[in-house]
Amino acid sequence: MNISLPQTPPFFYFLLGWIAVDGSHFFSTIFVTYLDKDIRQRLKAQLIIIPFVLIVGASTLNFFGYKNIFILILGLSAAYHFIRQESGWMKIASRLDSKAPSWLQKIDILTSYCMTILPLAWTIRMSNNGHWYEKGDLIYLPDHISELLIQLFWPVIIVFILSNIYHCYQTKIFNLSKLYVFINTLMGWYIPRVILENPYLSVALITLHHGVPYFFIVFKHERISQNSKVFNKLKKYKYILFYLASVSLYFAFYYIMFVLPAFISFKNFNNFTQSVAYGILIAPLMTHFLLDSYIWKRKYRLIS
Repeated sequence: MNISLPQTPPFFYFLLGWIAVDGSHFFSTIFVTYLDKDIRQRLKAQLIIIPFVLIVGASTLNFFGYKNIFILILGLSAAYHFIRQESGWMKIASRLDSKAPSWLQKIDILTSYCMTILPLAWTIRMSNNGHWYEKGDLIYLPDHISELLIQLFWPVIIVFILSNIYHCYQTKIFNLSKLYVFINTLMGWYIPRVILENPYLSVALITLHHGVPYFFIVFKHERISQNSKVFNKLKKYKYILFYLASVSLYFAFYYIMFVLPAFISFKNFNNFTQSVAYGILIAPLMTHFLLDSYIWKRKYRLIS
């Protein structure tokens, strides 16, 4: 079964559009890094080096015609980032149950990884030529390996369900948050990638259920309000600002994807200008991917 979506736009417009759509959450990373005094001091080198290296690296790859390498790095980074974030949601949900034994938490985390990695492995089988953002941004697997891996999906799910039913029966505690994360992950990965075989739908769903909770977790944290003068001034308007930002991003996405190409051809710009534009545009997104590997570690205590 396959849902037909509009033809893929040129990569430059797609990159712009996706940055606009995804921006409401990855720009929030800025608030827990560059605007948080404590984090800024502890990650001073990373906050300077990472965006600089990304801009120079992406611009250089595009300038010398290695766009395929740039696309591959982008796709692999995105996949890794989203897989790790899904496991992060499951860890948070699992810890909400104070009576959950360690063996159950391990099953929960293993299930989270299987629910993301296995559908992705099915998407990137060679006969399918699957992708994340566009063709060629992931490494492909031989069909027989993908077919073998996807067979493990439902046995893992059954173990997860039975173990949690047993725990619920023993403790009389029902972890609604864990159920929400489970359904969210199933809807964002297995259904669109395995049943519907539509990677664009999967990325859209993942972005929605990954970005919105991330945004609110970041802005809810007290440390940001204590360390950021900007946030203090905007705190009482945060929900209105979030709504306006979301609407603005939607229209920005629509304009860039469907309106702007009719009036402007980016081919009119020379190779150097286009290459620098790639680097500048991709830097916030890739910085978010990399900084996330630091800021959510326990030692930074961003999540109590």
